[in-house]
Amino acid sequence: RRVPTGQLDREAAALAPGPAEEAEQRARLRRLLTDVGALPEVRHVGWASSLPFGTSELGRWAFEIIGDPQVETRDRPMAEYTTADPGYFSTLDLPIVRGRGFNDRDTLHSLPVCLVNEAFVRRHFQGGRNPIGARLSLTAPFNGPTQIREIVGVARQTSGAPDAPEELVQVYVPLAQF
Repeated sequence: RRVPTGQLDREAAALAPGPAEEAEQRARLRRLLTDVGALPEVRHVGWASSLPFGTSELGRWAFEIIGDPQVETRDRPMAEYTTADPGYFSTLDLPIVRGRGFNDRDTLHSLPVCLVNEAFVRRHFQGGRNPIGARLSLTAPFNGPTQIREIVGVARQTSGAPDAPEELVQVYVPLAQF
């Protein structure tokens, strides 16, 4: 039996960002995920800012791999930026193929981390370079804030839209660190 996503969408919409309510919003989302996960017919529960089969709701972020030759900001590669909780990958049966997934130790007070997908690795870590432990400088759209994050894992590639000309390059960030 499937849980009606419309009900979850309405609950998630109530979590729209607002600086004064961030802690309360995170607590409400944790309660929602716990409540849904407690239903007997639910095997896994997870949350992400975007569905895995298309572009990110948070946009494409420019990035550079720290230690690689520097590139002008306007020439930096882009990646779809998605926030996700630790349950997201198991819920979608999206395995972590290298390194580790997110866990409860990934918090606002811990090392900022991220996962990348296989297309990211193929495109930006050629020659067998190991992405685990590499650090990324990520810049939000429209010259927004910059984040430095360490890659801790690689997620299996998902399919983008059927008419997409190339594979999506994705960066996943723990919800708890966003």
